[in-house]
Amino acid sequence: VDSEFSVVYSYLHVFIFSSSICKLYLCWESCVALYCGWIYRYLVYNQQTGRVYAAKNEKETFPPASFSKLMTAQIAIDLSLQDHLLQVSKEATQKEPTALGLKVTEQLPLSELLRAAIATSANDAAATIAEGLASEYYQSLSFFTEQMNQKALLLGLKNSHFANPEGYDDDSQYSTLEDIFIL
Repeated sequence: VDSEFSVVYSYLHVFIFSSSICKLYLCWESCVALYCGWIYRYLVYNQQTGRVYAAKNEKETFPPASFSKLMTAQIAIDLSLQDHLLQVSKEATQKEPTALGLKVTEQLPLSELLRAAIATSANDAAATIAEGLASEYYQSLSFFTEQMNQKALLLGLKNSHFANPEGYDDDSQYSTLEDIFIL
């Protein structure tokens, strides 16, 4: 039983959504708190097997916030090589609230921008990725968001729609715990 518990414990994750978003690595005692009903939306699963242990309101849509950057990263990896250099635009440097502090015309490899967008939730990095890759195809930012939505359909994200690469709130940007689990 002890060894079985440690396997579950090692891979047990939960997404909890209320007024803020977080991903937690839990101990077993914390999971019991999920059944108390004080958490509005959650999904507890085993990362290794994909088995869902418990869920509540997992099909309900909500603004995905920075989880949108996971889709931004997916599209970037699909469209370009990791060592590809992208140039920072003036618009990207004006993104808030979380920013890496990129400078206009600075050039960075896609791999560094991805790391910044995912690890620090840097909106300026996410914007540079989307703008830079869209311009590589002689397209506007809407091209990139359309790619995000096409990828969502391809992955089977049935209740998700993306409106921007940073995860800013927008009435047309939403997801569910179930879809984020797939992503």
